[in-house]
Amino acid sequence: PASLDINALKRSISYPAAARNVSGRFELIVYINSNGNVNSVNFVSDRSDDNAINAIIASACEAVKNSTFTPATLNHKAVNSAVRIPFTIAL
Repeated sequence: PASLDINALKRSISYPAAARNVSGRFELIVYINSNGNVNSVNFVSDRSDDNAINAIIASACEAVKNSTFTPATLNHKAVNSAVRIPFTIAL
């Protein structure tokens, strides 16, 4: 599968002031092309009624879209792929 420094990605997410004392979990599926660029991001967890959590999810989507991955390979050639990235919020 494609790879990325997940800790650097998570550090690049901005957390709104309203997100203090918020917790939750969500996942994103990221579709990556053979150049390591993100083609699209899909949110695959239940949406929250909490605006702070939704703001964090939106920030995570933007951070992922602006990331460059090391592409997956097949027979030593870079190929399109998808990765699932879990996020746990504990602020």
